[in-house]
Amino acid sequence: MVEDLTEESLKIFALLTCHFNKNFGVPLPRQLLQFFDTPWKLLDDVCIGIHPRYTTMVKSESIKSFKRRFIKLLGLVEYYVVRGKWVLCI
Repeated sequence: MVEDLTEESLKIFALLTCHFNKNFGVPLPRQLLQFFDTPWKLLDDVCIGIHPRYTTMVKSESIKSFKRRFIKLLGLVEYYVVRGKWVLCI
Protein backbone atom coordinates (compact mmCIF):
# COMPACT_ATOMS: atom_id res chain seq x y z
CA MET A 1 0.00 0.00 0.00
CA VAL A 2 2.57 2.57 1.10
CA GLU A 3 4.80 1.78 -1.88
CA ASP A 4 2.05 3.12 -4.16
CA LEU A 5 2.01 6.52 -2.43
CA THR A 6 4.51 9.37 -2.45
CA GLU A 7 5.66 11.08 0.72
CA GLU A 8 3.48 14.07 -0.17
CA SER A 9 0.46 11.79 -0.65
CA LEU A 10 1.01 10.22 2.76
CA LYS A 11 1.13 13.70 4.29
CA ILE A 12 -2.20 14.55 2.65
CA PHE A 13 -3.76 11.41 4.14
CA ALA A 14 -2.24 12.25 7.54
CA LEU A 15 -3.78 15.73 7.37
CA LEU A 16 -7.09 14.22 6.29
CA THR A 17 -7.04 11.94 9.32
CA CYS A 18 -6.20 14.88 11.61
CA HIS A 19 -9.04 16.88 10.06
CA PHE A 20 -11.55 14.32 11.34
CA ASN A 21 -9.61 13.06 14.37
CA LYS A 22 -8.12 16.04 16.16
CA ASN A 23 -7.48 14.12 19.40
CA PHE A 24 -5.96 11.09 17.59
CA GLY A 25 -8.45 8.73 19.18
CA VAL A 26 -8.72 5.08 18.28
CA PRO A 27 -10.70 3.76 16.52
CA LEU A 28 -10.88 6.21 13.65
CA PRO A 29 -13.88 8.53 13.81
CA ARG A 30 -16.93 7.46 11.88
CA GLN A 31 -16.93 10.78 9.97
CA LEU A 32 -13.59 9.91 8.34
CA LEU A 33 -14.85 6.51 7.25
CA GLN A 34 -18.06 8.09 5.96
CA PHE A 35 -15.98 10.63 4.04
CA PHE A 36 -14.31 7.78 2.15
CA ASP A 37 -17.74 6.32 1.42
CA THR A 38 -19.09 9.55 -0.13
CA PRO A 39 -16.18 11.99 -0.48
CA TRP A 40 -17.93 14.36 -2.90
CA LYS A 41 -20.35 15.44 -0.14
CA LEU A 42 -17.58 17.07 1.92
CA LEU A 43 -14.79 17.41 -0.64
CA ASP A 44 -14.76 21.21 -0.86
CA ASP A 45 -14.91 21.70 2.92
CA VAL A 46 -12.19 19.12 3.54
CA CYS A 47 -9.90 20.62 0.89
CA ILE A 48 -10.36 24.09 2.36
CA GLY A 49 -9.64 22.65 5.81
CA ILE A 50 -6.43 20.78 5.04
CA HIS A 51 -4.96 22.89 2.21
CA PRO A 52 -3.44 25.61 4.47
CA ARG A 53 -1.69 23.06 6.68
CA TYR A 54 -0.42 21.16 3.64
CA THR A 55 1.04 24.28 2.01
CA THR A 56 2.73 25.21 5.29
CA MET A 57 4.15 21.72 5.80
CA VAL A 58 5.07 20.69 2.25
CA LYS A 59 4.92 23.34 -0.47
CA SER A 60 2.93 26.29 -1.67
CA GLU A 61 0.20 25.17 -4.04
CA SER A 62 -3.08 26.66 -5.22
CA ILE A 63 -6.27 25.23 -3.75
CA LYS A 64 -7.34 24.24 -7.27
CA SER A 65 -4.16 22.23 -7.88
CA PHE A 66 -4.34 20.68 -4.41
CA LYS A 67 -7.96 19.65 -4.94
CA ARG A 68 -7.09 18.00 -8.28
CA ARG A 69 -4.32 15.97 -6.63
CA PHE A 70 -6.53 15.08 -3.69
CA ILE A 71 -9.22 13.77 -6.06
CA LYS A 72 -6.61 11.60 -7.79
CA LEU A 73 -5.57 10.17 -4.41
CA LEU A 74 -9.18 9.37 -3.58
CA GLY A 75 -9.44 7.64 -6.95
CA LEU A 76 -6.39 5.54 -6.04
CA VAL A 77 -8.03 4.51 -2.77
CA GLU A 78 -11.22 3.59 -4.60
CA TYR A 79 -9.26 1.60 -7.19
CA TYR A 80 -7.44 -0.47 -4.58
CA VAL A 81 -10.54 -1.04 -2.47
CA VAL A 82 -12.46 -2.27 -5.54
CA ARG A 83 -9.55 -4.55 -6.49
CA GLY A 84 -9.50 -5.91 -2.96
CA LYS A 85 -5.95 -4.86 -2.09
CA TRP A 86 -7.08 -2.43 0.62
CA VAL A 87 -10.03 -2.66 2.99
CA LEU A 88 -12.10 0.19 4.40
CA CYS A 89 -14.35 -0.72 7.31
CA ILE A 90 -17.35 1.58 7.29
